[in-house]
Amino acid sequence: MGFWDSESGDNLLKGVVGDTANPPRMKDEYIVDFLRRIPESRVDFNEKYPGMLTAEKTRLDPLSVSAMIPAVDATTVEDNWQHRMVTKGIYTVGKNGGSRAGGNR
Repeated sequence: MGFWDSESGDNLLKGVVGDTANPPRMKDEYIVDFLRRIPESRVDFNEKYPGMLTAEKTRLDPLSVSAMIPAVDATTVEDNWQHRMVTKGIYTVGKNGGSRAGGNR
């Protein structure tokens, strides 16, 4: 049984939005989240993808691409900004290496 198989053996990637005979079995957000965080899900996704219907592939293509773009949370953005502000303008070599231009007095 693969990563995307339910306990009953159903492929959770299957389904087409708006098709009552073949509705999506899993929310798109969950698929993207799993593809981003769990490497085994990407391997199993790549194995199951070729055997799916064209309409299902059309639904999954943008999800697969967006999963390749790493998610950046607000904490990471803030940490990166603070790092740039704290390390900006630190000089340890040169004419004033390790001291301020006007002296340290």
